[in-house]
Amino acid sequence: MVFQNKFHPRATTPMAAPAPAIAAKLQAAQSEVAELEAQHGDAALAAINGEPGAEDRLVAFDSKLKTARAHVATLQAAHAAAIKRD
Repeated sequence: MVFQNKFHPRATTPMAAPAPAIAAKLQAAQSEVAELEAQHGDAALAAINGEPGAEDRLVAFDSKLKTARAHVATLQAAHAAAIKRD
């Protein structure tokens, strides 16, 4: 089905359903966070036990986990907005 683009009345674009696409991205991002969280304990234990280089790896790991969590929050907000528009 083709609808007029609300920003360009003469242009036509296929109807998009952004909420399902964003939901798929959100699910993938949540899976990534869960995977990282499952590995966090081992990384923390290695750092606490003083394994060589483990503290630096934990700092990098924590940064990666923080970024992944922020991405999930962004996708959650985008998904909520997309649901309102659909």
